[in-house]
Amino acid sequence: MEYIVLASGSKGNATLLRSKNGILLIDLGITLVQFEKRAKPFNISLDDVDAVLYTHCHGDHFKPFAKLDELELYATKEVAPTFSINEINPYDELEIAGFKIKVIPLSHDAYNTLGFIIEDEEDKLVYITDTGYLSEYNIKQASNATYYIFESNHDPELLLDTDRPFELKMRILSDNGHLSNEDSANYLCQMIGNRTKEVVLAHLSEEANTKELALNTFLEVAASKNINLDNIKVKVARQHRANSGGRL
Repeated sequence: MEYIVLASGSKGNATLLRSKNGILLIDLGITLVQFEKRAKPFNISLDDVDAVLYTHCHGDHFKPFAKLDELELYATKEVAPTFSINEINPYDELEIAGFKIKVIPLSHDAYNTLGFIIEDEEDKLVYITDTGYLSEYNIKQASNATYYIFESNHDPELLLDTDRPFELKMRILSDNGHLSNEDSANYLCQMIGNRTKEVVLAHLSEEANTKELALNTFLEVAASKNINLDNIKVKVARQHRANSGGRL
């Protein structure tokens, strides 16, 4: 399985997964022009996508393009009430274009926010962003994946120093908000295993985080738990440029 994170962050999200049998898109929260521009180097256009999976209804994950009527959409009913969708809900299991997909519930301030555990013939990928915590069920289901695209949203001190309204800061820090760098690292250290090859830290705040902070926090927490990362690539997804990995 190959993954291509076209955009990750509060200004828009889109991630492609490609296997020998098909192409999935997780979220389409960037413009169609941005999508085509960033996907073109990988020889992919929106017309090549077999299905779009949506995590939730926030505007950085879903935009109501007319073009969506031409695509196979999988989402909760809250995401796209005016579009024809294949309705999905937590704990559903799907098979689409050669991918096996488990739908898991996340804890965010959008009703029915979802994460995905996706497998092809060779690999297992976990896609989790936009959550304030992980349940024991999620940790168990997501353990020992080949690839993780996993939220590492903010540094709490930087967040509190921003000019954002106090209520927004508290929402982000809550169980219905976003994972901090340290929380993200602790969860990842519970889940990664001998099968794990790559970790992508995702959905970084541009105001309350940096690439270096997210990466260093993960490395420090892993070292404190004596977790060997010698055979694991650790990357940081970006808002304005694509980041790819995995294998075909």
